[in-house]
Amino acid sequence: MEKYFILSTIIISAVAFVFVFWLYLWVSNQPSSNQKVAIIGEMIRKEDNIFLKKEYIVLAKFTGIVAILMFVFLLEPI
Repeated sequence: MEKYFILSTIIISAVAFVFVFWLYLWVSNQPSSNQKVAIIGEMIRKEDNIFLKKEYIVLAKFTGIVAILMFVFLLEPI
C-alpha cells in the first residue's frame, strides 16, 4: 500500500510540473497589448536580476561563514 502512495505522489508531482511548464510557456507567448506595460515589465525584469545577484552574493557569504563555524566548532560528526 505504501508503494502505491509513493508512486502516486511522484506521478502527481510530475504531472503538476508538466502543467506548470506548459502554463509558463503559454503566458510567456501571450502578446502584450499595451506598450507601456511591456516597458514597465522589462524594467522590473532588469531590476529583479540585479536584486537576485546581490541576494545570492549575501547568501553565499552567510553560507560560507556558517560552514566555517560548523567546521571549527563541530569537530566530530553528529
